Amino acid sequence: MHSQSNYDGLVVAKLGADGSTFTTEIDATDTSSFTHFDLPNQMQGNETNYWLKFSSTDIYLADNISWAFIENSEFSEMLDRPSTELSNNTGERLEWYTYDISVHRVNPNDGVYIFAIEEEFFKVKFLTYYNINDTSRYPTMLISSLNGTTNPALSNSEIVAESPCLISTEFSNATHWNYTETISLLENGINLCDLDCEMILEVRFEGLEVKTRDNS
Repeated sequence: MHSQSNYDGLVVAKLGADGSTFTTEIDATDTSSFTHFDLPNQMQGNETNYWLKFSSTDIYLADNISWAFIENSEFSEMLDRPSTELSNNTGERLEWYTYDISVHRVNPNDGVYIFAIEEEFFKVKFLTYYNINDTSRYPTMLISSLNGTTNPALSNSEIVAESPCLISTEFSNATHWNYTETISLLENGINLCDLDCEMILEVRFEGLEVKTRDNS
């Protein structure tokens, strides 16, 4: 699909294989100040332009945010704004995780958050508090728009560009695919196409088109 990231900033956003879901990592390592996050644009904001702000495990919402937490809900299955009433309470920190004292790990709540400003709706699932090196204070989220909300980040050439997709098989010695096999579209272990969807498969290897044979 299309994805690229600027790893020099405090916000790193990567577009997923479905072309609409971002995986966004926030550098929240500064405990004396906040990293402000402009959610619709998937970029670092500032004190006057942000939706969420992060410092260590602390997350606060901007004053004009409405929000709800839908417990145990599946990110990929939530296509429209849920009927749950949204809260306007933004004065307290977001209780987005539980702490497992036995292993000293921060574990995100199982469910999906809805964040909205007026008629702009976004869904957010917290994935982890740790980066690829297992270093803490790097909250990472799945983010996508809801209710037909325009996602301006999709038009930002600084974070969206051509990127390859890896297709793997459980059979290490496989030399071909049978017509009875299926392909699953996964991002961070989450099935992005578990509902009705259409995929156009174009196979290339090192830039060259791979010949396919239709046995139907």
